[in-house]
Amino acid sequence: MIQSVGTSLKRFFRNFPYILLLLLLISVPINLIQACVVDVSLTQDGALNLSEDYLSDTLSKYLVYLFLSFVLTSVLNMLYIGVLLILKQDRDGEPVNFRSVFEHAFMLLPKVWLTQILSGLLIGIGLMFFVLPGIILYYIFYMVPFAVVYTEEWGRKGLQAASRYTRKYGRKVVGIILFDLAYRFVIALGTGVLLDMVPFVGRLQTVFSVGVYCLQDLLLCVSFAIIGGWALSMPIDVGQEENKADTHEMV
Repeated sequence: MIQSVGTSLKRFFRNFPYILLLLLLISVPINLIQACVVDVSLTQDGALNLSEDYLSDTLSKYLVYLFLSFVLTSVLNMLYIGVLLILKQDRDGEPVNFRSVFEHAFMLLPKVWLTQILSGLLIGIGLMFFVLPGIILYYIFYMVPFAVVYTEEWGRKGLQAASRYTRKYGRKVVGIILFDLAYRFVIALGTGVLLDMVPFVGRLQTVFSVGVYCLQDLLLCVSFAIIGGWALSMPIDVGQEENKADTHEMV
């Protein structure tokens, strides 16, 4: 597992210019829209806020906020999908083709999105039944984005592909979940501290906040790279032959 993390990080930093370009094309525009149009907390002291300017009804503002936040968060998945595809091309010994990665990420986005919605609904239903079933389903379907990207199965088949990881590598998946939750908590905590320390007002405050959120997205890419690199090294029934050559290197 430790060797897998080291290999994943090497691949991440070897292709860092491509990942940075993905960040500039996806994360920066999304966070700008989030700051300028959606997030009221970043619009004090004169920063632009279209929802404030054009929507007077509180309920309308709230619904627009939820809708835009949902859309922007969904599109942001392209960044993480792109990172996983770059790792796969590097693993396969292919020169990274950025245009191919971007187009492939765009094609996979609705598949990942729909499969995550399906797993989220199942987890939500499970949480309503004494919580424990929802936690179990969260564990079973945790690998959904990685399974969809690497097997290109989605919907019910995507859920089945994700469950194969937990069925074959249960203890390792538990460790990965704990690592990811702790890593995300530290990043969220650091982001909150940086935003509280913002030394600017008005539009400079918005620019600073966008930079902080882009840094947060970049750090989350590292987590995706580590978990995605592990997923590439672990053969499951779907795409087992494709991953077999890399297995002995990572285990």
